Formats: sequence, C-alpha cells, structure tokens
Amino acid sequence: MAHRETYRLTQGRQLALEIRSRRFGFAVLDGGELLDWGVRYYPSGSLRIEIALKRLAFLLKLYEPSSVIARRPRDIRDESSRHALHLLAAVRRHLESRSVRFSVADRCRVCEYFARQGIHTKYEIASAIAQQFIQLRDLLPRPRKTWEHERALMVVFDAITTAVAVNAQFKTETSEPCI
Repeated sequence: MAHRETYRLTQGRQLALEIRSRRFGFAVLDGGELLDWGVRYYPSGSLRIEIALKRLAFLLKLYEPSSVIARRPRDIRDESSRHALHLLAAVRRHLESRSVRFSVADRCRVCEYFARQGIHTKYEIASAIAQQFIQLRDLLPRPRKTWEHERALMVVFDAITTAVAVNAQFKTETSEPCI
C-alpha cells in the first residue's frame, strides 16, 4: 500500500451520498472531521423516490450542509443502476430547490485518484478511509468473497471515498471537481 495521505476536505459542511437502487449511504463531513454516517433504506415501487427524498430531507434539515456530493451510478444498462440514476436526478432537483450546491463525481475519476496512490481494490480504498477516520476502524467490513453480497455498511465507505477524492482533486485542479 502506498504512503498514508491525510485527506483534508474543503471548508464547509458536506453531505456525501452513495445512491443505490434501494438504499443510500451517507456521511457528514466538516473540514477533515467525520460527524455522522449511516445507511437509509427505501422500498422499491412507485413511492421509492418520494420516500428516499423524505429521508434525504431529514438529513438536510438536521445537518444543513453547504454542499452535497454523490457518485454517478455504474452502468445505466443495469436496472438497479437506472433506478439509482432516477433517484440521483430527483435529488438534484430537490437540492436545487433548496439552493444547496450539488456535485456528481465520475466513478472513474474517483478510482483514478486512489490508484495514483497505489490503492486499487474496493477493500484497499475502504481500509485507507478507515485509517483516516478513526471512528470507522472497527466498522470496516472484512473483504468479501466473490459469491457474497456486499456488506450494507460499504455504501458509507463509498460515500466517504467520493468526498475524499472530489475534495482532493478540487484542491489540485484549477477547474471544477470531477462532475
């Protein structure tokens, strides 16, 4: 593993999201400090987006972030990714109506950020995040076998991964972060 880098996040409170078809992981960050994290579930079906937005609205009211960061879903040919993409669009509209800054990161750019540090697998990235944020060290799921489902808490690590990569790239680039 490459040298351990301290990830300093941009000023202001941020809400990082990892949106999946029936759940989203979130992390609330303020500067370099992790304030809260969790997973919120919502059902499939016609009320899916409405319920997910209610759960997001609660987090927005509770933490009042100055910005929200999410990562683009994997492949829109996959049905679950299409559901996540529809929710992402609804989240964008919801945040625009509240005048909250919203950035969507490209998945490849997030992975490239960690790859430049010699961190390549999802588990290695989550381990690096757990080393940075001491509260998560005991929560790091063990590496999964190919036949196992991903642990529910990995969406929290994915949300933080996106925030760390976007903020680090924002600091090193003169343009906007990878949106």
